[in-house]
Amino acid sequence: MMDAVVTATLILRERPGGTSQTRFVCFDDGFSRLVKWNWSSDDASFHGAHSCYNELVASRIAQLLRAPVLPGAIVNVGRDTAFEDPSEASPLRPGLHFGADRLAGRDFKTRERIECYATVDELASAAVFLAWLKIADIATSVKGSEATQDGGVFLRSIVDASGHRALRYVLVDLEGAFKGAKWNRDTFNEQMLNEEQLLPPHMKGLEQAQLDPHLQALLHLDEAAIRGCFASYPEEWSVTQAERLAAEDWTIQRARLLGKCGRKTPRSISVA
Repeated sequence: MMDAVVTATLILRERPGGTSQTRFVCFDDGFSRLVKWNWSSDDASFHGAHSCYNELVASRIAQLLRAPVLPGAIVNVGRDTAFEDPSEASPLRPGLHFGADRLAGRDFKTRERIECYATVDELASAAVFLAWLKIADIATSVKGSEATQDGGVFLRSIVDASGHRALRYVLVDLEGAFKGAKWNRDTFNEQMLNEEQLLPPHMKGLEQAQLDPHLQALLHLDEAAIRGCFASYPEEWSVTQAERLAAEDWTIQRARLLGKCGRKTPRSISVA
């Protein structure tokens, strides 16, 4: 049985940019979300056929680990969805897609030190989350064996209830889970199970003692809860049962392995 699906009512004029052509969209539950499209079989090679599925699963798993990731949902965008800009003629992709909750404010990257805007606990849970799901593209530039840039990380400008402007640290673009959205059941092999996870620069200062509570939490996560993160998704996303089970089994094994053997190196989290 699939989760309840919210329906789009208005595609906003504002465009977030980026190569995946995401859009801000209003829905019938009163919330707006950032929608990532489910690519058809003809163009799935652009980002990968499992882009939306990866986003959905990663957003669910992040909640188990309390990692700084915005909740997401399956969303329906119909052919008759209105545009805020009536002159816009961009073709829609009618069907079921992925939508991440949108916070008030704006997204932006900063050249300032990102770690100054996040708590140590947020950074540590984010690092373990990246390592657990082998999320690619968060360290967008790798020179040799060293991650040299922060990617897939945003600071969120928000206004709290008292009217003060604040910054919130969040991870975005989680389609890179499982080393990218082009995986199949054979991707989940022993080599990938034991691979280290390069960390983006702003996480490299973390110490083992700061990571340990989050690594050990992996050992106590309920297996049924982890498997539940992979269930309930649209058939049109073309994830077979065999693929889903392979991803589930690997994710559970990876959690147990990191929980017992995860170690911080100067550049990564490795399986010692």
